[in-house]
Amino acid sequence: MPDKETELVHLAEADRHIDEAERHIVDLEELIADASARGQDTRLAAATLVTMRETLDAFNVHRDVILRTLDDIENGRL
Repeated sequence: MPDKETELVHLAEADRHIDEAERHIVDLEELIADASARGQDTRLAAATLVTMRETLDAFNVHRDVILRTLDDIENGRL
């Protein structure tokens, strides 16, 4: 059975992962723009960016699950 303290730890970790992923995405977007401006092939970087965005989406879904679990705990459903 989940408990509030553990879920809060999980929430903090999920928030860190989301923040880090968002920073990596911004960095890669800048790298792609710079490389493209220099005429370099950016196909691999663009594919990586797609994967990073999908991963960020998964992190956000996971965070939502944690928030719902916390809500269930707070409201006595768990």
